[in-house]
Amino acid sequence: MTKLLTRLGGPIQGLFGLASQFIPGVASAVNAGASGGNIFNIASGALLTALGLQKSESAQRVGALGIGGLNGLAGILSALGVNNILGAQFSKGWLPIAVNLVIGAWGIISGLMKKK
Repeated sequence: MTKLLTRLGGPIQGLFGLASQFIPGVASAVNAGASGGNIFNIASGALLTALGLQKSESAQRVGALGIGGLNGLAGILSALGVNNILGAQFSKGWLPIAVNLVIGAWGIISGLMKKK
């Protein structure tokens, strides 16, 4: 499950952030106007993708747990209307919040799962 998160979820989140940041119609369509939230998705997606290139499964699990926790926190705070913490902006739209919550849950669950 961790490999799937890092090899599929990471690139999807990164591409979502890139599209929301650099394609004007996408940001307005998903109400992702806060560029800080897009940068968070780009960075998180890049980190997850880099984790997928690691050969150590334990490193992937620890990384997925940390990045998943941050995504979950960002999604929860955004859903509660907290869109700015110490200058870091989170996205305001429902789709970016859903992306953060899904990646967050996926990362936490895959990080806590026992090895097969």
